Amino acid sequence: MTELKQKAQFTPYEGSSPYLFISYAHKDIDRVEPYLEQLQERRYRFWYDEWIDPSTEFWTEVIAEHLTKAAFVLLFMSDNAAKSKNVKRELTFTQNEDISMITVFLEETALTPGLKLQLGAGQQLYSYKYDSMELFLPALFRDKLFEKVQEVSEEPAATEPVMNRPAAKDERVYVEKMPYKINGVSGNYTGHIVNGKPDDPKGEMVYRYGTRFVGSYEKGIRNGYGTCYNDDGTIRYQGHWKDGQFIGDDDKGAP
Repeated sequence: MTELKQKAQFTPYEGSSPYLFISYAHKDIDRVEPYLEQLQERRYRFWYDEWIDPSTEFWTEVIAEHLTKAAFVLLFMSDNAAKSKNVKRELTFTQNEDISMITVFLEETALTPGLKLQLGAGQQLYSYKYDSMELFLPALFRDKLFEKVQEVSEEPAATEPVMNRPAAKDERVYVEKMPYKINGVSGNYTGHIVNGKPDDPKGEMVYRYGTRFVGSYEKGIRNGYGTCYNDDGTIRYQGHWKDGQFIGDDDKGAP
């Protein structure tokens, strides 16, 4: 069996508060990781299988335990998932235990009649029909099920930077650790701003969990070359961004 390795590090939630269970095919990890990143940055509690060997009894017990305690299941459906015996086992358990479920289709997927029947009771969303992940996320997170699994921040809401004098229109101003929110994710920004928004080829945004982005911002969003770091300092993504979306991991044009 070929060993599949993750590129990013996420910590599955272990605690007594409500959380969501991530069901996915291991072959889809590259496509699922960006969603895990968004869940983590938005402070949603989630649990997922960190490559537990499914051939062992341990896998069965761990999966069943975490499914039973989950507030709901977020299933990432694809051709790989539709063929996965383990995803089908999780799906059957979810249905038998009457656990709420949201299904995100990563691609157009051919479903057997049995899968159609199992998925029919829950909400189904089609991410591949959207032009970008950024446009799809509001449709996903508007479901009230996510309210049950979100940690409540004790910090005040992000506000515009407080200055000794109002900045003139289009004036370029340097700030340090300015509270700022991008796509619903709060953090502290250091770098230049224009009209209250990050605008700097070497700006830095540090998020609550220690993950950070260092790179080019234009009019408040990632645009240009940059690097996303995990909380331990290892690189998660590095390359080019366009309109807030990661589009390539080559080093062409790197500073």
